[in-house]
Amino acid sequence: MALHLKWELFTAFAFSCFILVATLYNREPFRTVIRWNNAIKEHWAAQAQAQPPIPHAEELTAVEYCEQLNLSMEFFQQAVQRRG
Repeated sequence: MALHLKWELFTAFAFSCFILVATLYNREPFRTVIRWNNAIKEHWAAQAQAQPPIPHAEELTAVEYCEQLNLSMEFFQQAVQRRG
């Protein structure tokens, strides 16, 4: 039993070292995973920098919302009725 656990521990350690070294030396497929990770981070960062047209619009009344967007109240009511 103890010998079997040592073998499993050695295998897990060797596999972890392989992944670490392959990542540090920028080898495939780890290079692709790192590129995907960076692309996802850049995408989220770009979206985080985008500002909403009206900050905290949920706190405005319908009239204030229409005034901020230069919409007529009739147009707003029709749009709301169309969408249910």
